Amino acid sequence: MKTIINYPKISSKFMLYGVGLVIACLLMMGLLMLSSRGYFAYKGKAMSNTDVNYLCKKLEAEKEPVCNGNKKIYPRDFSLLISNRFASIPSTYLDVQDVLGIFQMNFDFTSTGTLISTYDLNRDGKFDVDMTFESDNTLIAIMFAEDIGF
Repeated sequence: MKTIINYPKISSKFMLYGVGLVIACLLMMGLLMLSSRGYFAYKGKAMSNTDVNYLCKKLEAEKEPVCNGNKKIYPRDFSLLISNRFASIPSTYLDVQDVLGIFQMNFDFTSTGTLISTYDLNRDGKFDVDMTFESDNTLIAIMFAEDIGF
């Protein structure tokens, strides 16, 4: 004759806590995976007030929130303004240089004649904006450091 062992039943309260704990762990893992671009992301060195004022003037954005206030401003705060300024209308290398020229780090021609120009808005030695121009100096692409996880 076999003996049947009666194991205690798991209470629904305990089961609910267990499921809640698993969901909380999954949410935390998700936040950690997204944190490189989110709230906890390292934004780099803040821009100087002089450079912020210069860009606000050159981008004609004095009324934008990024240009009003005493908080720290980072290059990524200008991403949308730069995109709107140069991607909405056909822009040339000279148009970009008029606004971002003082921040230019490097430029290089590819074998196809396109020009890739790199800009460092907070002057920390790391690129913040890359712009690619066709051989006729027409802007064809804008890439921001935060778009690729920098």
